[in-house]
Amino acid sequence: MMDDSALFLKGEDVGVLVRKKKGTEAWYVIVRALNRRCSKKVPDKKTGLKLATQLRKEIALGTFEWPEKGLKFVDIPFGRLAEEFIETAKTRLKPTTWRGYEHLIKLHLRCWKNIYLKDFTKPQITKLLLAKQEQGLNTNNLRICISAVFQFAVERELLQANPAHNLGKAVRNNTIPKKQAQALPKAERDRFLDVAKEAKSPYYVFYLALFKAGLRLGEALALAVEDINWQTNQIHVCRNLTHKEWGSPKSNRTRLVNMSPQLAETLRQYCATLRKVCKLSPETIHLVFGDKYGRPINPDLARVEFHALLEEAGVRKIRLQNCRHTFASILLTEGANIFFVMRQLGHADVKLTCNLYGHLLPENRDSASLTD
Repeated sequence: MMDDSALFLKGEDVGVLVRKKKGTEAWYVIVRALNRRCSKKVPDKKTGLKLATQLRKEIALGTFEWPEKGLKFVDIPFGRLAEEFIETAKTRLKPTTWRGYEHLIKLHLRCWKNIYLKDFTKPQITKLLLAKQEQGLNTNNLRICISAVFQFAVERELLQANPAHNLGKAVRNNTIPKKQAQALPKAERDRFLDVAKEAKSPYYVFYLALFKAGLRLGEALALAVEDINWQTNQIHVCRNLTHKEWGSPKSNRTRLVNMSPQLAETLRQYCATLRKVCKLSPETIHLVFGDKYGRPINPDLARVEFHALLEEAGVRKIRLQNCRHTFASILLTEGANIFFVMRQLGHADVKLTCNLYGHLLPENRDSASLTD
């Protein structure tokens, strides 16, 4: 046992510890970095502090070398690794992303909590994912989460290789057909908007922007009057609001979205009224879909009314997020260029747009006759 009053000098990745062994007069200088640890016995504390200073300089200069003898490797359980992963993720990932990882770990990976990292194998991870598939779970996000956690262990030098790397083919279930994005046809969309307008819904313009600009829900909630260019009839999508957390759009990609004449004129009138009742200072961002005090609307209330209006309009039930899919579907069925739709939606790659909406693209049939 070591004395708890020991001095611990902590570096960015490597710790230097000067410690007295409990019940003895022996002092040790300990160097550790995650899964590696070595120690050297010294005559007294003063000598230990001097050696620790020297080692710290070597660590800072990158000249420190682990000894071949006396080097010990340590291991940690998955539960502890996952906790450290989430804490680190909070500083480098968006709230929606790290919260999603946290939810998956708590819900599906509790059985791994006390298993040490050295005991994990690729077949073991594959077995869990296949078991989750049999329960009806789409394991794609879970697989990505598991791989991210183990990659974090590799980066921290707790593992030499990621046991969850390249598992896509092993756990891909080709018997489950891919779900197509839910969307309303143009006639049903227009009928819904007419009903919302006649009912004088306080969220009518909000629904109109979702249906006719293809904004993500968080992008619409964060939309400011200053983001709209009335000369070019374009919306500059540059921020996002999710779970009361402000951030950038998905993948940190800002974009310009073209407005239809109807949407542009409706937003122009709506924003003109908003400025008259707004009680904000000139320096404050004026949210388009906010109250007079600058607070964003409650998306849950908008959802409740959205579903009630869908029923009143007699159209199929979709989620509020599917207004975006409706926007893309109508564009493509009316012959819009796939790359234009990609840019409007803010997709990073046209492959994503094709995967979601490829079934809506017109078929290119060979005009040659097949008759003999």
